[in-house]
Amino acid sequence: MSSEYCYGVLGWPLGHSASPALMGRIFAERHLAFTYRLLEYPLYPGIEVLAHEHPHLMGFNVTLPYKIKVYEEIVCKSAKNTAWSLSEEATACEAVNCVRLLRDSSGQFNRVIGHNTDAQGFAAALSILTQNRIQGPALIMGNGGASKAVRFACNQRKVLCTTLCRTLPTGHHNNPERSHRIWEEADATLISRNPLIIQCTPVGMWPKVSAVPPLPPQAMEGIGPHHRVMDLIYRPERTLFLDQCAERGAQVLGGWAMLEEQAIASVDFWLA
Repeated sequence: MSSEYCYGVLGWPLGHSASPALMGRIFAERHLAFTYRLLEYPLYPGIEVLAHEHPHLMGFNVTLPYKIKVYEEIVCKSAKNTAWSLSEEATACEAVNCVRLLRDSSGQFNRVIGHNTDAQGFAAALSILTQNRIQGPALIMGNGGASKAVRFACNQRKVLCTTLCRTLPTGHHNNPERSHRIWEEADATLISRNPLIIQCTPVGMWPKVSAVPPLPPQAMEGIGPHHRVMDLIYRPERTLFLDQCAERGAQVLGGWAMLEEQAIASVDFWLA
């Protein structure tokens, strides 16, 4: 494989990212002479700009805050150009965390494929956390790109989900059985009734490690030994939120296992 080829991760900010080291290790294990770089953009640049500014870029991962923006761009472009497409996983998750660029002999990119490896990575980590005995229902904290992949994976396993978000999606306001609730509704009873909790927001990520999700003051009283709690954040390896859950007897897992699994899936996708 050409050493000119490079891959990267698109997001902002990326000072916390472990992806270059992790991907470097995977490339070395597979004897691939690729480089992997941080693609830090404070404003979403668009895929065409990325491909032009990085002429040897063959693919990239996507992290906060651009997973949904990449998805929306590919949806828009694919309506007019069949060279732009989404995988089944990306379509189901309504978010993209992995993009493959195909180029012609002159180096011009002529095809874009958006994919989502978060669901696969989360499913592998969930098996570790629950020891393959997945029990719901599940409470998903956050409604961004990562949480959509988590919800997709839970739905595949017939695990009922409730999602905490800042504002309710259209049509959920007057439905007592709604699958989305605002953070203020997360009382101790709701927490207790969901033995599987997945924290999908960036709250608590380095360097703001003292932050915790915006739950009401008494909500944590619902956490107990019957809970399995996962935080998708991998830096720090264990967030303050996970520490608080563990103090109440819950089994906890940080995001590193998921990161590793989705990284391997990304390389497989790029080289397919």
